[in-house]
Amino acid sequence: MSESLKYQKYLVVRSFLVPSLCSFAYSCMLSKAESGHLNDRDRQDPCSLFACGDALMEMLMEKILPQMALATKLSLLPTYSFV
Repeated sequence: MSESLKYQKYLVVRSFLVPSLCSFAYSCMLSKAESGHLNDRDRQDPCSLFACGDALMEMLMEKILPQMALATKLSLLPTYSFV
């Protein structure tokens, strides 16, 4: 991990998600991108496609919340997903 991420207290957790779930999520986002169902007006990165409040990502966020809270030793609240 880079020094800037350490300084900002980022946590890298390897193998947090099973590869099959990552592959499924990737396929879903790729399908959305190919069908034009992603937005393209992100002010921070105008060349990137994105989705806010995606149902799959919202479900994934809720599913991993307990494990993420344990890993970070923080009390976390789900807010929103942005992919």
